[in-house]
Amino acid sequence: MKITQLPKATAVTDSDIAVIVQDGETRQIPRALLTPSPPDDIQLDGGTLHLTANGVPIGTGAQLPAPWAKSVTYTRETLGERMQINCSRIKNPNQGVEVIDISVFLNCASYTETGEGNISITPLLSDYRGIKYSGEQLFTLDDNFVDIGEEFHFHDNEDICTISVKELETLAADFMAEFKRNLEIFSFSDDGTVLLRYEYAYSIDTTQVTETEIDGIYEEFKAIFEEQTLAFTVRYAEIFCGKNAEVIENV
Repeated sequence: MKITQLPKATAVTDSDIAVIVQDGETRQIPRALLTPSPPDDIQLDGGTLHLTANGVPIGTGAQLPAPWAKSVTYTRETLGERMQINCSRIKNPNQGVEVIDISVFLNCASYTETGEGNISITPLLSDYRGIKYSGEQLFTLDDNFVDIGEEFHFHDNEDICTISVKELETLAADFMAEFKRNLEIFSFSDDGTVLLRYEYAYSIDTTQVTETEIDGIYEEFKAIFEEQTLAFTVRYAEIFCGKNAEVIENV
């Protein structure tokens, strides 16, 4: 009987059988294996977005960025002297440790005292997020609202490359170092200037790594971060300045 002479199906279920030719042999195959059900909806599970078929998630889904995350890129051209990157080296022979420290200083916000125990933060260039203030602790960064998402953008010959903080942390294993990331309000002055510091430190065990190797690591880092870095990207969380502070203006 010809295929055209067979009865016509008006609907298809997953248990129906189709016929294929595979490796020169005629074989049967379940319809579900031949043509899986197409996605018919989407489903949000926490921060992961899934396509679904008949209510069942398909694949691993896509991780969505936090709804509050905002990426801000600061450049040397834009900030000028208000953005500085320093690479320093600190020896502690008593503990057998040498620290290579990368620090980014951003002068990107100002503050105005509006009364005893009260303060207003004015962002410069963009939203400034994650600051809190109190009369006892003065300025601190609220680590609960700061996402680890910093990136350095630098020249590599004629290309512009990017390295993230997570990649910096991964590098620590290559030279048997402990990696530490720190954020702080480095200083503030009477004229209302707030200096923010992002610090990335490698504590290197000098019993495992030679002085010559440490010299090489330091010189390479110094060239990349002090001389070749063009821009620095950070991500901030929702505006949070504590109960005695408010963001008053974007400029």
